[in-house]
Amino acid sequence: MFLLFSLNLNAQIIAPISFTNTDFSSANTHVNMVVEDSLNNRLYYQTSCICGVGPGNVFSGLSYVNLITNQTYSPVLQYNPYGVHMVSKQMQYGNNGISINDRDYFRRYNVPAFSAAWTYSPAASQTVLVSAMRNDSVFTITDDGSNCQILEIRNRNTGIIIPFNSINCSTLLNGYITGNIISAKVQGNKLYLAGCFYVWDQLGNYLPSEDNITSINLSNGQISQLNFQVNDTIKDLEFYNGKIHIAGNFTSAKSQTRNHYAVFDLAGNLQTNSASFDNNVEEIEVYDYFLFAVGQFTTINSTAVSPGGFPILKAINLKTNSIMNWNMQF
Repeated sequence: MFLLFSLNLNAQIIAPISFTNTDFSSANTHVNMVVEDSLNNRLYYQTSCICGVGPGNVFSGLSYVNLITNQTYSPVLQYNPYGVHMVSKQMQYGNNGISINDRDYFRRYNVPAFSAAWTYSPAASQTVLVSAMRNDSVFTITDDGSNCQILEIRNRNTGIIIPFNSINCSTLLNGYITGNIISAKVQGNKLYLAGCFYVWDQLGNYLPSEDNITSINLSNGQISQLNFQVNDTIKDLEFYNGKIHIAGNFTSAKSQTRNHYAVFDLAGNLQTNSASFDNNVEEIEVYDYFLFAVGQFTTINSTAVSPGGFPILKAINLKTNSIMNWNMQF
């Protein structure tokens, strides 16, 4: 059985929902990602289970719970070798469809009918690292099997490839990226990429200032330099109120101390008075004027917030840079 909690900003549980996983009975089943469909009063969730040893024991499923009745439905089940092996944290709802990236496959399903719309299956040696969406376009970054990345664009409804020359590791004419891309977001006419990687421009010049975060101009497909100068892995990237928020393992940006969290404006200027964490921040979400951060940190702005040892969720008021007075540990 799974529990879903809705919280207000005082960490009070508003509407706990319990539902049974009807995919598999094994205790090894995990919920990997959840998205809400408010139009149909549904909460979609993706599960995976290594329920035994050997072929036939790796499963995955796409299910949903009706938020009115709490009934659970499991319309899509996958079995080995099509089950989830490496779970990416992208599951997105939009345009009456669910898109799931489990790295071995990128799938889209029509909802509420749950009919299969299309599937992108990269070559055996390749993996889909991240995806992002804008209007009717899906942007996917695929590792070509040699630690080098390829950007492709598809029609979100049909899966048909839209011709676009951009980063790849064969022609190198638009620059290329090697390493691990963890997060991707579209803002304006740029695709922003964050992770742990190195960047070369269309002339073959290594760009150290673009380590771990860069962008691609969606007009010409070329690297568009940000010059953020972040010294270590970025785990997550969000946009809010004309600002770029990043979080991860890093401790400096633009040669200034920024412990695991930093904020830039869209012109690339590093902002002051951002929160400081004593350990890695794994994920962030910005809602209204609050920053929600998940990680195994024990202090924020030198204030103790957790004894450590377990991931913690904290909220920070971005107007006052103050910490909300509650803890949620997992």
